[in-house]
Amino acid sequence: MSGRGEYELNGTRIRQTLRSVGKMVQKLQRLTALAINRVSEPGLYADGGGLYLRVGRKGAKRWAFRFTLNNRPHEMGFGGLNKVSLVDARKKASDARLLLSEGRNPLIHRQEIQTERAAAEKTRSKTFDQCAELYITAHELAWKTKSIGSSGETRSRLMFRPFSAPTPCRRSISKTTPLQGQRRH
Repeated sequence: MSGRGEYELNGTRIRQTLRSVGKMVQKLQRLTALAINRVSEPGLYADGGGLYLRVGRKGAKRWAFRFTLNNRPHEMGFGGLNKVSLVDARKKASDARLLLSEGRNPLIHRQEIQTERAAAEKTRSKTFDQCAELYITAHELAWKTKSIGSSGETRSRLMFRPFSAPTPCRRSISKTTPLQGQRRH
């Protein structure tokens, strides 16, 4: 046997090797926008490559990516149909398949990204006074500092006072321009 099989489908000649015949070939992009709008029966509707449209009992439609990692099944939600289009869901599924091919868990990857975004947002919401205080605390020991006056404040802390006095700067650092941080005379 030559190791190749030929057959015709809708007038198109198709050639396959025996190696690919034994494996289940997954067809991608089975769903269409029209089919998605028409479906109302609860259940899972495959688009291919692990992407599914999940229709709930009350007709709610959402995207799910199902995959197996370390012989365990997992499901990753991409969001509802009203917020995530078919094209976006396919892109997200493609990204998840790429992570899986690298041996990474897409669920953990998404969680890491969300944690990084939350940390960045927390940093952006700090006020100028808070940022100045953090900076001073982090670098103060390396500076030659002396206590000044009866309050015991160091020179480095007093250096930042003109920028925040007489009232504390409660504006978010992400919304503060360089001119707003300067002392007005």
